[in-house]
Amino acid sequence: MIENQLKQNVSCFRVFKVYDYVQKMKKTPTRQFFDIDIIGEDFCILCTSPTNIIVSCQLVDELGNSISLPSSLSCQEQSRQDVTVHYLNETIPLQKVRLQQSGYYVIHLTDPARNVTCTSNPIPFSFTENVILCAPPDTTINCEVVDMTCETDLQIEGDTIESLSVSLYFCQRMTSGLSIPIEMKHLDCQPRPDLISISCHNNVIPPSCASIFPDVYTK
Repeated sequence: MIENQLKQNVSCFRVFKVYDYVQKMKKTPTRQFFDIDIIGEDFCILCTSPTNIIVSCQLVDELGNSISLPSSLSCQEQSRQDVTVHYLNETIPLQKVRLQQSGYYVIHLTDPARNVTCTSNPIPFSFTENVILCAPPDTTINCEVVDMTCETDLQIEGDTIESLSVSLYFCQRMTSGLSIPIEMKHLDCQPRPDLISISCHNNVIPPSCASIFPDVYTK
């Protein structure tokens, strides 16, 4: 009833139409660091007399600034080819897309007893993978990291860290889609009255050129 009393408008919006959406886990090849000095000068504070060291990893940019998740990785398409997939007694034409993804991470060494944490310099990573998507021509592929963890193996000999092995695990969302204009019938939003303070004037939305754009719906 309230909706019928309000004026509905027709506007044009540009949206990202999603053709397909999958979520995948990716494990990178294990990387070993034998000379701990190469990943940060301050990293060696805990390299002598290490005890009960906790190792963790964090996604960062090339300057070492932390990145909040979810976040997009550098995701470059290398190839795309048509494939046929059999699913639920149906034959579905899809695309096999090969992607190269890259970014940076840091390693944290933490000694809870001494309340000391050492952080490495940004370490680059890169990996390729294939993903099956509905990705017709002109669609783009977006990659988003939802979560990132690492599996580590810290080798200690006497009072010295001999080596550190790191494998990264990425939980990713991948979408194929295309930016398109759409026309929608809608109600303009206005703020509700403030329940405590003095009310402000309602925002005034300038009128559109409805006579030429977008086309008025046929009643």
